[in-house]
This record gives sequence, C-alpha cells and structure tokens, in this order.
Amino acid sequence: DGPVTIKDFSIAGEAVGSTFTLGTAYTVSGKGSITVNADGSYSFTPPANYNGAFPVVSYTTTDGSGTDDSSTLTVTVTAVADMVNVSNPIVNEASPYAVFTVTGVAGESVALSITAGSATATGTDFGAVDGTNLQVSTDAGTTWSNYSSAVTVPAGGSFLVRTPVIEDNLQDNGETFTLTATPTGGSAAIGTATLNDQGGGTIFTSTGTENTTATKTDDRPVTVTSPTVNEASPHAVFTVTGVAGQSITLSLSAGSATATGTDFGAVDGTNLQVSTDAGLTWSNYSSAVTVPAGGSFLVRTPVIEDNLQDNGETFTLTATPTGGSAAIGTATLNDQGGGTIFTSTGTENTTATKTDDTPTLSVSSPTVTEGESAVFTVSLDKTSTTAVNFIPALSNGTATLGADTPAASTLEVSADGGNTWSTVTGAVTIAAGQSSVQLRIATTDDAVVESTETFTLSTGAITGTVTNTGAATGTASITDNDVVAPTPVPEPTPVAAPEPTPAQAPAPTPDAPLTSFANFNSSILVTAASPLSALERTAEPIGDVRTSASGFQIVVTEAAEPSLSLFRGITDQFIEANKPATFSLPADAFVHTKADATVIITAKLADGRDLPTWIVFDARSGTFHLDPPEGFDEELQIKVVARDSEGREATAIFKLTVGEGKPKPLGRMGLSEQIMLAAKRSSPWLDGFRLQDGKSMPDKLPADRLKAAPAVPQQAHV
Repeated sequence: DGPVTIKDFSIAGEAVGSTFTLGTAYTVSGKGSITVNADGSYSFTPPANYNGAFPVVSYTTTDGSGTDDSSTLTVTVTAVADMVNVSNPIVNEASPYAVFTVTGVAGESVALSITAGSATATGTDFGAVDGTNLQVSTDAGTTWSNYSSAVTVPAGGSFLVRTPVIEDNLQDNGETFTLTATPTGGSAAIGTATLNDQGGGTIFTSTGTENTTATKTDDRPVTVTSPTVNEASPHAVFTVTGVAGQSITLSLSAGSATATGTDFGAVDGTNLQVSTDAGLTWSNYSSAVTVPAGGSFLVRTPVIEDNLQDNGETFTLTATPTGGSAAIGTATLNDQGGGTIFTSTGTENTTATKTDDTPTLSVSSPTVTEGESAVFTVSLDKTSTTAVNFIPALSNGTATLGADTPAASTLEVSADGGNTWSTVTGAVTIAAGQSSVQLRIATTDDAVVESTETFTLSTGAITGTVTNTGAATGTASITDNDVVAPTPVPEPTPVAAPEPTPAQAPAPTPDAPLTSFANFNSSILVTAASPLSALERTAEPIGDVRTSASGFQIVVTEAAEPSLSLFRGITDQFIEANKPATFSLPADAFVHTKADATVIITAKLADGRDLPTWIVFDARSGTFHLDPPEGFDEELQIKVVARDSEGREATAIFKLTVGEGKPKPLGRMGLSEQIMLAAKRSSPWLDGFRLQDGKSMPDKLPADRLKAAPAVPQQAHV
C-alpha cells in the first residue's frame, strides 16, 4: 500500500460547482474560513466574536493504489470571554489624576473597581474606593464621564480610566492602589498605580497624556541648621541637608536682625554663598543648588559687628526642594561672649576672641561748692537695644541728707542732658538706645566753716542686661565756701597825754605823706586831707555798723524800709602782667539798711561766664587772688553781685586791666579803709582831719559840716 492522502473535499451547504482546492482557504460567510491540506491537516479561523458550528466538511482519501475512502470533518466554535489588560502607572503626587489604560476587544463589556492597596482612599491619597469619583474616557481623553456601570470597549480597543490624586506634605513615597477591569464572562485584569513623592513618576494632563513641564513633588526631607553666631564671626554658616540630586532654592529673611549690611548680608541673597565641597570653595548663590553625593552643602552670609548691645537678634535661611516642603534654619546673633565664630571653611574657630557688647553701668562722683546742685551722671559704656532700670538711693556720708542737702525725696532726674528735670518717684530708666541719665539734688549753703563733706548715690539692683547687675555707686563731695573769721586784734589801751606846757602853740607843720596801704586798689598815695573828698560824696552819716558776719560785711545805713543797693561801687583795677596780685572789695561798695542782714557776694565776668581759672574769688572775705598767665595782656570786665537772704540784689561792674603800657585807672579808698588808715596815723584817728573853719574835729562829726581839703589826685598802682 502507498501513503494516504486527501484526494478532494466539499463543504455542506455550499453551492454545487464550487471549487474546493486542497491547500487553499475557503470562506463560509459569517462562519469563518477553512483550509484543507492534502496531508490531512487543516486550519480554521472564525470571525470575531463568532461562536457556533461550521458546516460539515466531506473529504475523500486515497492510498495511491486505486483504493479510496470517504470521511467528514465537523468544526464547532465554543464561546469564551476575551482577555483585557490594565496599565500600571507610576504617578507623581503633584499629578491631579492617576490615569489607567484598559485594553480589550471592541464591543467587549468591562466592569471597573478601585482597591486601596497601601495608599489611603477617600480623598487622603486618591479617589474613593466606591468609584464615586472614577471617570472614564472612550475618546482618548477628550471627554470624561463618571463611571456608573460596565464600559463597552470602543472600536480602538482601549479606553482611559482616572481617579484624583491628593498631594500631601508627608514623605510617603511608594504608596499604591489598584484598578480591576473584569470583562463580562471573562477573567479580571488588575493594574497597580504607584504614588511617587520624591521627584519621580508622571504628572498627567486633563487628557491623560504626560505633562512634561510641571514641577514634580519631592517630599524627601530637607533640614537646615540653626547656628548661634558670635558677632565677631565673619560669616553665619548654615548646613543644608537633603537627598543627593535634590534641587533646592535658598532665601534669607531678616527676622529681628537688620539686613543689608547692618547685622548680616542682604535678604536678596546678593552676598549669599554656597559650598558643595565642605567649605573648600565658595560660589555666589544665583539659582537652585543640587544636593551633592554627600547629601549636604554649606551656605554662608556675612555678619556685621557693631558696638550696640543687641544680643539675640535673628535671621533665617529657607531651603525649598523643588516640589517639596521648605525647611527653615534660624541664625541667632550673640554679642555677650557666646556663640560660634566660623572659619573660612565653615568650621568653628576655637581660638578667636568673641565679642561681648554687654554694657557696664557706672555713676559719676561730682565735686560741688555748697549751694550748688550735685549732679550725678549714671551712664552705660555701650548703648543697649533694651532698657536698663534701677531705683536710686541716697546715703549719708560725712554730709547729712536733709541738713547739708534738702530731703532725699527732692532727688530729680533728667533724660535729655539736663534740659528738663522731674522728681524721682520710683525706678529710673535708661531707655533703649540711650547712654545715660542725670540725677541731681541741691546742697545747702550754710555759714559754717567746715571741711569737705560727702554723700553717696547708689543704683541698687540693676534690671536689664549689664555686667554689674548688683549696684553702682557714686560719691558727691561738697566743698565749703566759708572762711575762718580773723581773730580780733585787742583795742590798744589809751595812754593819757601829758598836760600841755602853757605856751603858745607852734605853728602847725604839714602832715607827712601817708604811707601806702594795700587795699582793693593796691597801693594808694593820699594826703591827710584827701579822705574828706570821699566823705563829701554823700550826705548820709556812715558809722562803723556792718551787716552780719555770716556773710560779706558791708556798711549799714539804717532806714525804715529794708534795701540793698550799690553805694560807692568798685574802682577799676590794674595789675602788671606775669605777677600774682591780691585785692579785696571795699566794705562800702554796697550799702544795706539792716544790720542783721546776711549778704553773699558772687563774682563772674560781665557777660555771665565764669571767671578764668587764674582768678580765684573768696566770697566770704571779698578777696580776689590773681595769677595771670605769661603774656596775658587784656582788659576784663568783672561783675560783682551782692545778694541778701531775702533775695535783694545789687550789682557793681569794674574793669580789670592786665599788662604793661596800659593806662592806670585812678583808684579810691572806701570809707572804711580811709578810717582805718587814719587810725594808723594818729590817735585819736580824726587828728588828721579839719572842719571847714580849720578847727579840730569834734568827738561827733556832723555830716553837714564836712568838707574836703583841696583835692589831691589819687594814684593807684601795684
């Protein structure tokens, strides 16, 4: 026998005469196509979505020897569900949606469902698992409709499914949820969406395509150090830590410190520098910094040192990763000896001297003449940005408060350099930015001759930032302006004159010239008769009554109404240059009407300024001590003011001429000096004077009969 082959075949139901060729496909409309081969093999291809029987195929076999046989082939297509596929997107957390692509057979009916996985549904990480915010697009994302029932696969064989993605600030990379697509009568397909918050994944557009320009979320943590920086440090140095490859932008904010070079670098970052090699090199910051392989980099900005006590000022550096949350570091400036001084490489300089701007409070120790106010200055050697407070307290020393001063409660304070004063009622404040205040209390001008006395002012406990919070104390010294009264010289015992010899008295001989007498006008040459010309200047009787010895004693002319006035005034004075000199005020320069009045004398320049230091005036004795400097050759006008205890005043002004070649003013003796000079010349003291008729002076001198001898010019010289 030979090999068996198929000789021919036919298909039931097909028209008679149809040609069935072995090895060539024959199609039966709506039921598929079949190919029958001579070796007995065949292939069948049903149409899409067809299931059922194919027409019976009849065929004849032969073995080549003339023996044939017939047989039939029956083909049945059994219905089964088509497979579907679901994509597995990696979605960046910044994407508004996670978008799945479901692929199947056109016309297939597919049901959808969401499962949470490791992500949290219901709006925490993505849309709700009940599908209430699941949407479907069968036109490539052009339109979307809310999912409600099975979706029919469109002609293109795929459709899109999306659900919202919720962005958070948590570092929760890799969370997942799933979409299940189940064709009717078939097996389910599952797609897994993975959320990425480390700068990866896809951001989808509203049409379901990728948005390549959007900034991706990167929730990988970034940290910034918060250095405490001593004001002596050239820079404040921050360390920014992240994940290698992260892109980080930087910015400065002032905080309580002042930027633009007052306390630190500019907030616009123009002097912000970055080092990605541990401080070996630095570059000016201009754009986002990529975190190097080590995971950190340095940032620095200049620190400005000042002399202001402003400890604790702050400024901040903000580091923001692209798509992530900002991290903030706060630099605190220290000017009280603390904090870090950084080197140029950003490490600590342990040998540098740290700035300490803590101020020290001190109290001055004034010296005043009794009658003047004692003014204490309480000061800080450096200004502070915060107030300093203290409660001042006065204490007795050798001086007694309330006796050598008014009551301590009269202490006054001035915060404007002495322009205005107010009574201290509690704590005294040196305001922020100020360096001092003044405190004053009057002193008592008494008539007691005493040594220098002292009292103290203490701040007590000091609140505020100072080096000496315990207390600071100043001591006021009160110098006396009283002089010891001279010991009275006993009056000489009168010696009885011998009885005159009865004989004609010889003609009187002229009096010898008076010797010079050092008084207010230095040496004055007069004749015995010359004092009378001074006596003629007033018709008022002047005796030896003087005002109270507790002050400067001047002559008294009693009257019903008390008064103090200029009497004979003060003669202009001349002294030679480069020679010390002393002169005293005459007692009759001023006159008072009360013998018990206390008169105090003061002397200043006529324009109100103090006397130069080479003129010392003793107010008690009325004496000027002068020691002009070498080469001084000028004329001064000096004002002398007499003031009694009831406030009455009288003023005298005289010229003081110093130097060679100056005209010497004519001087005069005061009445008291004339009388004293006469007493030295004779006894009784009026022997040198005559009445108008030439007779001797009587015991009581009537003023209306006084007349001077012919005037003799008075000469004043030193």
